[in-house]
Amino acid sequence: MNIVGGVPIVGRDKEGWIQRMRFYGRVSGGLYALQDHFIEKIKKHSVKLPIGLVGDDFLVSGLAKNILDFGGFSSASSNLIIDNSGIFFSTNILYANE
Repeated sequence: MNIVGGVPIVGRDKEGWIQRMRFYGRVSGGLYALQDHFIEKIKKHSVKLPIGLVGDDFLVSGLAKNILDFGGFSSASSNLIIDNSGIFFSTNILYANE
């Protein structure tokens, strides 16, 4: 496993998001945790994300699944786990709901 993602729950269908995130094998939103070995691998290969990149969750999902082409972007992977925990953000507040 390289990455674990939480599920956005504010203004969205949590169960639908869980189903889609698992089916397509993608993290979504701003809560995902990367394993140390995965971070070291990214550093070793000098992978860098531009500051302000929109869609980082999509790109990080692909990297976590060890995808070097676009063929596997829409499939699940044992390297990417979607947790049922939900998160939402408010001004200056982070709330996690399990």
